[in-house]
Amino acid sequence: IEDNELIALSVYPNPVNDLFTISLAETFSFKLIDLQGKIILNGTATDQKTLSIEHLAQGTYVLQVRNETGTSTVQIVKQ
Repeated sequence: IEDNELIALSVYPNPVNDLFTISLAETFSFKLIDLQGKIILNGTATDQKTLSIEHLAQGTYVLQVRNETGTSTVQIVKQ
């Protein structure tokens, strides 16, 4: 799943072991969702946010990042 309206969005590393970073040069909100639709993490940040997912099981998650101009969805793989 990759739907990137937010051209300047960067999410790294992916696949992820414990930590990943969302980078977008403005204020944004984010949601990390499992494949059952449950919101695991959410919040807001400006420019950059590093998230820990060490407590999550291995598998695929969906990251939604939204700002004033649009929304992007990125598939995150936890190893």
